[in-house]
Amino acid sequence: MSKIEVLHASEFAEKLKKNELLDCLLLDVRSKAENNAYCLECDHIHMPLHEIDVSKLRGNEEKDIYILCKAGPRAMKAAEYLEEAGFQKLHVIDGGIYGCIQCGANIEGENLNPSEEEQKQLMEEAKKSMQAFQG
Repeated sequence: MSKIEVLHASEFAEKLKKNELLDCLLLDVRSKAENNAYCLECDHIHMPLHEIDVSKLRGNEEKDIYILCKAGPRAMKAAEYLEEAGFQKLHVIDGGIYGCIQCGANIEGENLNPSEEEQKQLMEEAKKSMQAFQG
């Protein structure tokens, strides 16, 4: 029985605005370049999908863990991996950071408005991360 809940970005953004996530862990599994460009303006752990280290997350098995990527697929892969490692309360943010931004979540970073070319580069980083995880 799966312990993974899919939560729409609007629901997550609402919880974030209401400070309902204080005892939770937010895990951003996007690439380093993506996270540097922009990320949610809140406490989070950045660990690219291909670099997930379960040992660094130990002690959080009973916490609600919200997992974020750009749109959702990498977050689901991360959740499945963490579920196999014994984590119990996993929540994938459907729509990812894009969905959160559209729902009014605050972001911060080096490049809040990437150009089309920069967006292509970030997409390549995302693909590389997924390939490295699967490889």
